[in-house]
Amino acid sequence: MILKGQAVGGCTSELVGSVSVAAPGVQNYTVALGTFTLQTPCGYASPAAALAAGATEVRIQVLGTNVQYVTGTPPDFPNGLNVGPISFT
Repeated sequence: MILKGQAVGGCTSELVGSVSVAAPGVQNYTVALGTFTLQTPCGYASPAAALAAGATEVRIQVLGTNVQYVTGTPPDFPNGLNVGPISFT
């Protein structure tokens, strides 16, 4: 996961974290703030400080070779992947 902040002075903060998929099917994941790495700090001292300033983008990169493709109607999604909803608490 990549969380991007607002651009300040031409610099966009970037936090990077990851999740390992535990099982097939619908899953909920909780990612602790302490597991994120502040890749591009833009003057922020910690991941918490960067996230407190606000996130403007959430990107999810799916790595692996076993993404399944299906056809049909929900809950069978055309690309075999349903990511969402995403919430922050």
